[in-house]
Amino acid sequence: MAKDKEVLETADQRYKRYLKAQERMDLWLHLFQTAYKYAIPDRDDFFNKNTSGDNRMNDVFDSTAIDGVEDYAGTIQSILTPPYARWAKLVPGDLVKKTQKLSDTEFEEAQKILEGYTDTLFTYLNASNFSLKANESLQDLAVSTGIMILNEGTDDKPFQFLSVPISQVAVSEGEDGTLKNFWRKWDIAIRLVPLKWPMIKLDQTLTALLKSNPDEQVKLIEGCINYPQNSQDKQYFYYLQHIQSGVKDLYTDWREFNPFTGFRSNVSPGEILGRGPVLKVLPDIKKLNKFEEMALRGASMRAFPITLLESNAVLNPHNFKMNAGDTIIIEPSPSGKDPIRPMQVGGDVQFEQAYREYLTNNIKSALSADPLGEPEKTVNQTATQTQIRQSNWTRKNGAAASRLTTEWLNEILDKCIRILRKKNILQDLVVGGKTIELKFDNKLIAVDYQSPLLDVQNQEDAQKLEAHIGFIGQNFGPTGITATYNLKEIPGYMADKMGVPKHLLNNSDVIQEKLDNLAKQAQQAAEAQAQAGQPPMGTGQGQPQTQQPQPQGG
Repeated sequence: MAKDKEVLETADQRYKRYLKAQERMDLWLHLFQTAYKYAIPDRDDFFNKNTSGDNRMNDVFDSTAIDGVEDYAGTIQSILTPPYARWAKLVPGDLVKKTQKLSDTEFEEAQKILEGYTDTLFTYLNASNFSLKANESLQDLAVSTGIMILNEGTDDKPFQFLSVPISQVAVSEGEDGTLKNFWRKWDIAIRLVPLKWPMIKLDQTLTALLKSNPDEQVKLIEGCINYPQNSQDKQYFYYLQHIQSGVKDLYTDWREFNPFTGFRSNVSPGEILGRGPVLKVLPDIKKLNKFEEMALRGASMRAFPITLLESNAVLNPHNFKMNAGDTIIIEPSPSGKDPIRPMQVGGDVQFEQAYREYLTNNIKSALSADPLGEPEKTVNQTATQTQIRQSNWTRKNGAAASRLTTEWLNEILDKCIRILRKKNILQDLVVGGKTIELKFDNKLIAVDYQSPLLDVQNQEDAQKLEAHIGFIGQNFGPTGITATYNLKEIPGYMADKMGVPKHLLNNSDVIQEKLDNLAKQAQQAAEAQAQAGQPPMGTGQGQPQTQQPQPQGG
């Protein structure tokens, strides 16, 4: 039996891995601090200067970026994971029919079982705090990288989600380019440590500290490292370290999945952390904030003009500050008129408004705020125009949605399924005496996303089939449709594309039987009409028509 790699790594070696990852994170600190200062001030704690109740808006004069980040997080969430909606469903994977040798009836039975599992999954997911914490992490995504933690809860509430600010985390990539290794810094009161980690074993130093000063803050490192060469149940090593009096492991545990999930919308070559839309327009955000600051000063001087007072006194420009409402002593004018008068303040109001609107639109566009335009400016748009604009917007964000699906949604659903399976809330599928392992790998079990953005392709597929059926019917009639299509498969195909639950449909054999009965009934009706001397129903052009009796005039 191969020896686990973790056995070869000491606590000190793992701590050095954390320090190396933290060095890479430190390169981003000043950039992140600036971005969070103007866009997400509530989560700006990169230099630990803030305390509860602090005013974090002292240097913020414009809230366009703050509102834009909230719109960005809300838009992404409503498109990918709408709250309290079933935004994905479990389906049989591409290889399950071949590898398990399922018949058509057994395959449809597996689909119906997985639909029930989907309902169970989202019942627990929607009852958790997923939507709340997802929105917080999506705000971090607007700047760089979102980080979520999924901890196993109770049988009644199996999912416990946390959103971790990027300022508290160090990360490194795995062999597949996704974020696999995570470390979180903790400054926590010693009395809370046993409550948060009930299985922890405090050393003598911490035990004594807990008794003498339970509110003392201690520094801990919570880490999880991926070892892909290990067996499935030892893929991740989760641990907690105390680093103040030497590096000591307080808790260790092998796990089959990582409680941390990190996701990015865009990554530059050679970098690990993401670069969100806020970093893209950070220069415009800073310019707009400075512009609003100067505009506010100009407006205050217009509202409360500076008074010029003629006098023989001397003004020292080196120690003089000019504020709205002040009085400035100046030399008397030769004419001697208006010894007391307001100072004229210049400025182009139209230019200010145009430049403000230009910067604001750039920021809103980058953060996907008002993707369909402001209501007062789009009141005359038709439904088709609105649909086209929405379709164009979804295509523009398709690449980001694809990455988020891989790094975020797939990871969250996989971990949720593992937790529910561990708690025996979901079990392996048994179909026709065959057992299918409930494992989200896109081979045996896959996920079909139902969110608006990811459902665009399904809508197009359904429209193409409908158009082709219309083309065949128009040119070849009902007989052409029957000859062209496998009719019993069409209802199931369209149900998949349109998001109709499978349990509402008959299986393909029942559908075929009913289609055969309808065909027989139509044939019998045609024969009966022919015997009565009437043309069959549905005859096309060129068939003889029966002369209708004309009413007699009175």
